[in-house]
Amino acid sequence: MKKIALLTKDNLDNFTCDDELLKDPLEKLGYQMDSISWRATEDWSKYEAVVIRSTWDYQDHYEDFLKVLEEISCKTLLLNDLETVKWNSHKSYLKELKKKGVLIIPTLFHDEIQGLGVEKICQLLETNKIIFKPYVGANSDNTFPINLGEPMPPIDIRSGEFFVQAFVDNVLSEGEFSLFFFKGDYSHCILKTPKSGDYRVQEEWGGNIQEVKPEPELLNTATAIVDSKRLYCRVDLVRGKSGFELMELEMIEPALYFRMNKDSAELFAKNLIKSL
Repeated sequence: MKKIALLTKDNLDNFTCDDELLKDPLEKLGYQMDSISWRATEDWSKYEAVVIRSTWDYQDHYEDFLKVLEEISCKTLLLNDLETVKWNSHKSYLKELKKKGVLIIPTLFHDEIQGLGVEKICQLLETNKIIFKPYVGANSDNTFPINLGEPMPPIDIRSGEFFVQAFVDNVLSEGEFSLFFFKGDYSHCILKTPKSGDYRVQEEWGGNIQEVKPEPELLNTATAIVDSKRLYCRVDLVRGKSGFELMELEMIEPALYFRMNKDSAELFAKNLIKSL
């Protein structure tokens, strides 16, 4: 039986991962699935493809991670591909999407906040609360929500490693929507809401997850952003003042929440095999 590798991390303790739900659909299509840490010494050439999945520590070892992906790309098919990873791993891609007309959360990039304090940044973003985020990051690690009147966070703005966005109150009141597409085919949608007293919607921080049926505007907004060339894509949107605004476009290692939709793993598997 031909083999497919799913790239993961050494230890998934304290993380919720449901990629094992791909095993049966892939076997029905004639492929064995192996989950392998991206740190493992492996002969990648024995796999028809290597799919980046739960590599949820890559941001802490970014250069090493890219070297492994380059090695894999020389031996077999990497999904999503290396160029996509390089582009999507640095959140300056939001600036590029904004120039193309995508409505993103009100954002100031590092070159736009040099020498500015909290009061001025809040004024420019027309908000009383902002959040600093690292360009290369995941799991809401190293994010800093700041209210008007509070001091700047303990980070070096001059380093060019951080950008800042308006804090969207609807994340707390309504939640964040994630819509999933496989080779451009819409699969399912979930709504993520943070636990009381927190702003982070990930399950690892106590967030609540539920499948929802997207309203037409939400689905249309996400569909317009998606690139059908990529095997998988997760579009994270929040309801803003002028419509649904993009928080992130995730094409490296997004949780895909197969357990929330009974048909999603099969759809992913079919599109994976089409990509070979």
